[in-house]
Amino acid sequence: MIPPEKRARHDNDDSQDRLSDLPDCILLHILSFLNSKHAVQTCLLSTRWNHLWKRIHTLILHSRDFPTVKKFAMFVSNILTLRNTSTALHTLDLYRHGDIEPQLLKNILNYVSSHNTHLQELGISLNGETRLIMSCVSSCRALTSLKLSLYPRGSDSYTEILFPKSLNLPLLTSLDLTNFTFCGGENGCAEPFSAFTKLNSLVICSCNVKNTQILSISSETLLKLNGLDICNCAKVELSTPSLCTFNFPRRLDLDLKICGSGLSSVKQVNIDAPDYVASAKHGLVLLSWLQDLANVESLTVTSITLQILSLVPDLFKVKLSSLCNLKSLEVELISFDYGALARIMERVMLQKAAAKSRKEAAKLRKAFKAGLKPPPIPDGIIDFLRQNSPSTEVNIITKDTSRFDIKQVEESIKGGKNTSYRSQFVTPASSSAVPAPAAESSSAAAPASAAPPNLNLCCAEKTTTNVDNSDSTLWPDFVTKAFIDIMVDEVTKGYMPTGVFHTGTWTSMTTRLNSITNCSYEKEQLKAKLHRLRAMFLEFYSLLQNTGFTWNAETNTVIASEEVWQNHLKTHDKASQFQKKGCDHYKLLEIIFNKNNETEVLHHSSVQDQPNTDIEHELNNQYLNIESVNNAHVDNDSSDNDNDSSDNDIQVVQIIRSGKQKIQVKDHSSMKESTSHEVGDALVARAKIVEASSSHLTVDCSLTKCVVALEEIRDISDDIFGKALEKFKDPDWREMFIAMSNDRRRGWLLRL
Repeated sequence: MIPPEKRARHDNDDSQDRLSDLPDCILLHILSFLNSKHAVQTCLLSTRWNHLWKRIHTLILHSRDFPTVKKFAMFVSNILTLRNTSTALHTLDLYRHGDIEPQLLKNILNYVSSHNTHLQELGISLNGETRLIMSCVSSCRALTSLKLSLYPRGSDSYTEILFPKSLNLPLLTSLDLTNFTFCGGENGCAEPFSAFTKLNSLVICSCNVKNTQILSISSETLLKLNGLDICNCAKVELSTPSLCTFNFPRRLDLDLKICGSGLSSVKQVNIDAPDYVASAKHGLVLLSWLQDLANVESLTVTSITLQILSLVPDLFKVKLSSLCNLKSLEVELISFDYGALARIMERVMLQKAAAKSRKEAAKLRKAFKAGLKPPPIPDGIIDFLRQNSPSTEVNIITKDTSRFDIKQVEESIKGGKNTSYRSQFVTPASSSAVPAPAAESSSAAAPASAAPPNLNLCCAEKTTTNVDNSDSTLWPDFVTKAFIDIMVDEVTKGYMPTGVFHTGTWTSMTTRLNSITNCSYEKEQLKAKLHRLRAMFLEFYSLLQNTGFTWNAETNTVIASEEVWQNHLKTHDKASQFQKKGCDHYKLLEIIFNKNNETEVLHHSSVQDQPNTDIEHELNNQYLNIESVNNAHVDNDSSDNDNDSSDNDIQVVQIIRSGKQKIQVKDHSSMKESTSHEVGDALVARAKIVEASSSHLTVDCSLTKCVVALEEIRDISDDIFGKALEKFKDPDWREMFIAMSNDRRRGWLLRL
């Protein structure tokens, strides 16, 4: 037992503010790791902290840290004004989701230009005036790290952003570029990085070349190269004698050739191929990359990468001339949905089984029908990769042990052992373990230099979840968004009159999606994705009907107290998926699933497959049993609206009776009159669209239709015309605009 006098002394020690006793230099260093919003909030701790934030050398300004973009703009303006002018600026990290206000951008750039003497790290990610940004960047001669992700503002989103050839940053060591165009020179190739004589790290994402098809990367000092995600490029020439780490591009471009002396110096390679590019041709691209890695010592790949590689015909007959110095092979197990890759792997496995006997093929086909899935690590692929270095240590890691039979995976690579929380298990280079009996679907013999391990087929457990996370690899964000845009387009054309798409529409949408994404999705995959999107939408819609929940559309976050969340999750555990992030593309999904008669939306006709999970039936019943009057509060303060959220709160009461919808608008007294009229007109217009759809009327709300209607309104300035075009990027605004009368349209335009 602690004596009373020692206990009192111990309590006094605990009550001391030891953090405030630290010298300013240490406190400022600690604060430099916080985003600026949180750093400023430390002024409330004590008088010691009142003005400390003004002397931080770092500014981290992210719009996602604020509930509305107006609050973000106010905060940025205030911190630039109140910050200690004598304090040097070493780092600026600016992130603004969507279009940034022109005046705010000018204020930020002017501040940077006046404090650029000691500025070493600069990161800017936004939609804005790129010419001003690049002019500001060129004046920051002390930069050592530069990260730019720039898109033009508003309707100019397809304008090319040219990377300047004359950019002179003599101290730059790290460069990260997104959405830039590199222009070719007189020698027939683009050489945008030759002026950076101290460059160590280079990241290229979503860029392209112009006036040439060759990108030359020449640097004596470059150590790490990441991405190389480049369009319109046939060849990348690497002259990088010091290159040690290379993260290959995730997009497997069949026409892109990576060559040059730079590959011979690479020691560490990472390859993460997506499963939506599943074909033998893509496997050959991977094989060609591996053939060029003469001196690599560490290779990190995903299980999907190995699965695509295994599609190469007669792969195990190939004698690699590379990977002779390989010391470490790390494979990350990635779960993927049943899609094109799984189908192709099944077909390949059946062909190999049929080559042995019809009986084995029949057994394997029966096993697939019973739920058998292709193995995450194809049989023999590990030994194929280490055929020239059999002593290579193999590490298998995964972040999701529930999706894999770890024991079978271990056995498939000959006696692995689970060693850590992240389910890392190491396979010794040589093992006396006796392989388990081969399954019926065993593949062709592995290379003679290594004994072929057993092929284990992992039976995936059936899961009932409506969260669209399991297919994040098969359906990347840009593919999902493209699919949703296509469906919205079909809905607005009237091709979903009874709440379902018919066979012809499914065929058309599949063709369009594959054309846009350069992938090979099948109709059944699109149907399954639609079911998952519907389930996610209904779960989120149901959440918003409960008292205490609000949704901020700008930040896509659900706002509720901890107590409200805990009470709700007791009976709706699946809603936990929305605690950190709301429903992606909710407004677009609302057009698809909430536009038609509610009963018809949830009806599945004979031409559409039934949902593949029981959860959808549960959600359908829950959705149809919602109270007749539901209230949802939405905070939608976007960049197009300069009013604070307190000024534009609207309560939308949705009444569902006998399959019909009516929308009533209740204006808060604190609302500004112009905003009330604008939103009121819009909601009334949307109500007309809903009623029209219930009567099976076809309404053309395409962008072209809106522009034609806009051209018919005379005496509209170019500025208003441009603002309207920005609004028309949102399908909801297009829908509302078409439903308005001409007088309403003019009034709405004049208030933009």
